Amino acid sequence: CLGRREHASLLRALVDEAMATDAVRGVLAKRQEDAADAAAGLRADMAEERKKIRELDETAKEAKKRKREDELAAQQARAAEAAGGGADGAKKSKAAGEPHNGGGSGGIDEEEVAPSFELPEEWQGEDTG
Repeated sequence: CLGRREHASLLRALVDEAMATDAVRGVLAKRQEDAADAAAGLRADMAEERKKIRELDETAKEAKKRKREDELAAQQARAAEAAGGGADGAKKSKAAGEPHNGGGSGGIDEEEVAPSFELPEEWQGEDTG
């Protein structure tokens, strides 16, 4: 068996080793928590950046759509002018060719879309009844 001094020395060495192991575990646990927090922060940042990219893509798509609609309206206006309709025909062509999007940005002015309650010239002379 061991003597008192040897027993105390061995016990002290085991306690020191256990304390060192506990300290190492604490440091490792702290580092693991910090790493998890950093990873969560990066995931949140990446999600926010993806959202911004989607918004920019959507804005670009809307700009392309408006550009196409404007080009189509200009083309229809040129075709109407070439057909002899003049500016009045261009407005009618634009109003008939573009769908109204409900918003005020980039759409048709309300003055251009105002309904006309007059009969076309070819119907004015006909007897309705």
